[in-house]
Amino acid sequence: MHTDLRTARNLFVSNTGASSVVKYLSARKRGYEREVVPANVNTVGYTRGQIREAFKIYLGETAPSTVI
Repeated sequence: MHTDLRTARNLFVSNTGASSVVKYLSARKRGYEREVVPANVNTVGYTRGQIREAFKIYLGETAPSTVI
């Protein structure tokens, strides 16, 4: 996990709520969303929006003429 979180923009998504992971990510000021499961519609929708926004930023940096 440490290797995967080296980039400036990232979001850790989990289907559980392990407190050790939350502590680790919070201490490093990294984004995370836990307990993302299909039954939790609000969390899934919010996470989907965050992923979409990150993808738009990525496309804007790598291919400025691309629009989502």
